[in-house]
Amino acid sequence: MLQTQISQMSVHECESLDAAADQYLSTSTRVCESLDHFATSNVPGELAQPTLTLSDLIANIPPTSNRLIERRKFVEGSKNATIQVKPSALHFYNMQSNQRQKCLLQLTNISTESLRLHIIPPQTSYFQISYSKKDQLIPGLSMGISLTFTPDVERYYYDCIRIHCQNNQNLLIPIHACPALDLTDFPQEFQFSPVTVGLRCVMLE
Repeated sequence: MLQTQISQMSVHECESLDAAADQYLSTSTRVCESLDHFATSNVPGELAQPTLTLSDLIANIPPTSNRLIERRKFVEGSKNATIQVKPSALHFYNMQSNQRQKCLLQLTNISTESLRLHIIPPQTSYFQISYSKKDQLIPGLSMGISLTFTPDVERYYYDCIRIHCQNNQNLLIPIHACPALDLTDFPQEFQFSPVTVGLRCVMLE
């Protein structure tokens, strides 16, 4: 009789343990599903995105910028109170792919004091500058900046050279390059002497 009660109690306890285990597993499954749903729906988009590769990270790196360009104002012009620029704009014409062209920019100190200038080069790789850096530019003296242009295809290019001055009257020298003929020295008009009707007059330059 006692053995039968013990067996019945053991069977009852086993059934209770099985039920508790099933309930625990069911609860654990619901918790995991809730966590998965939270991870895919409530996490911000940038965190839920897949992991980027090294090439993706390199491609998305923004280009470096110059703080002077961001914080200072640069104005186009041929001169300010201290410096004069010749020419006030640089032009390249009749280009060919991968063929270098050069021109010269001249800076002159027109003030009565020595100047310290900060020359900010063009921001694209098509234009490169070179010059002999001086600690100070003495009044009345000039310095030359050599500009080299190397196009990769025949199209329009634009960039600029920025001159940061001590008085914050900063200058901007634009650079234009286009696949067109240089018409700078082309005469605006032609004058012919009187010609008899039926004859031809030719002007040779």
